[in-house]
Amino acid sequence: MRYLTRRSFATHLLNSMVDNIAVLNLQGDVIAVNSPWKRFARENDCADKDFYVGKNYLTVCENSLKIQHDEAIEMVLNGIQAIQHGEQDEFSIEYPCNSLTEERWFICKATRLEHKKERYIVILHENITARKIAEQALAESNERYRKLTQSLPDAIYTLDLAMHRATYFNHDFFLGYSREELIVSGSILSKIHPEDAPAVMAHWQQLMRGEESGRIEYRIRSKAGQWEWVESHEIIVSKNEDGAPKDVLVVLTLITERKQAEQDLLHTKEAVETKNDELQAALSREQIFARTDVLTEISNARHFFDVAKQEFEVARRYSQPLSIIIFDLDHFKQVNDTFGHQVGDKVLKHVAQIAIEQVREADTLARYGGEEFIVLLPNSNAQESSVVAERIRERISACPMVTDQEKVNVTISAGISELLLDVDTLDLLIRRADQALYEAKEVGRNCVRVYTLS
Repeated sequence: MRYLTRRSFATHLLNSMVDNIAVLNLQGDVIAVNSPWKRFARENDCADKDFYVGKNYLTVCENSLKIQHDEAIEMVLNGIQAIQHGEQDEFSIEYPCNSLTEERWFICKATRLEHKKERYIVILHENITARKIAEQALAESNERYRKLTQSLPDAIYTLDLAMHRATYFNHDFFLGYSREELIVSGSILSKIHPEDAPAVMAHWQQLMRGEESGRIEYRIRSKAGQWEWVESHEIIVSKNEDGAPKDVLVVLTLITERKQAEQDLLHTKEAVETKNDELQAALSREQIFARTDVLTEISNARHFFDVAKQEFEVARRYSQPLSIIIFDLDHFKQVNDTFGHQVGDKVLKHVAQIAIEQVREADTLARYGGEEFIVLLPNSNAQESSVVAERIRERISACPMVTDQEKVNVTISAGISELLLDVDTLDLLIRRADQALYEAKEVGRNCVRVYTLS
């Protein structure tokens, strides 16, 4: 079996990271950068063709400050100098790095590294824009995200596919397991959630065939017994002679908090939708109340006039008949004086219920005021409307309002007017119906009268 050399492993390790990484010597000279570093430099019009390799990183920072003061650059410079002087082993800082088209956030981490008695400084710039957006949307997650930025969240290991075991793991501990526990053959596979195992196996079978498998999310049981979500990204770093994958570099990123954030957002969305439904229902109720008479639960005068204006214009434009009935209760004051206003209110509701049963769905029955009611009848002339008015009158006369204590007989008088196309206004039409009602009362009440020009 051919193992990766330490240099090739280090190169693959650096280039597999999604973050921009540079390695400095203790004097601050850049001695190596990874592919994301180079790619980011090219995309942001870096003028240095060597991507600052061979340049002194501290000098680059100082020159930038001379051009324009930037607090983040100054803090990076001070932090690296503190590591150089042995005042601290590492530091990190979050800073904005906006492009012309988007808002971006990065975290810069610097760590002192010692290898074969040589000292180095590793600089890492991690793009945390997505996390910052999530923090802004979920302020309560700020503390969790702050802790995550204190150390590199990724777990990285190489997997020997022939032996089915990890040959390297970059953390002493991961999810509570020691490195020794994790490199045992089949150790990680045995800790995958049973519901996720089939998808993970299919993912790896696709990778074994040499196909692009992308990333996959699944749950791993921690040593404490909790299920932790990870996102797994695999890179084939060596192959057998037949071209089949041999050694694979695996990057595991803990995404449990992101999953929780997504769940929180889902719950928030559901709560917002529920509240919106409640508001829509409340608005609908308010709209109904705005056009409904509270006592009788039929249309009120305002809604009547809204409808009447529209129907009046339609009737005039298309030369269609239109009539109005106005009726009120005979001697209603005596009802209130004899039985009280509560009974009087019940009588009004009783009359309204009878009347609504006698009119068409296209008609509009409304309480006009007090004990007075008004009906708008589209496509109906005076003769047709008088039939409706008579039905209402007869039904009310024949059906007294009965309660446990009282039986109240009531009658109505009604007046009808018909639209005169050439001369009418809505006000005149209503006024003529009112005059006809007055005539019905003058001749003895409990009758219907149609307004005539004579």
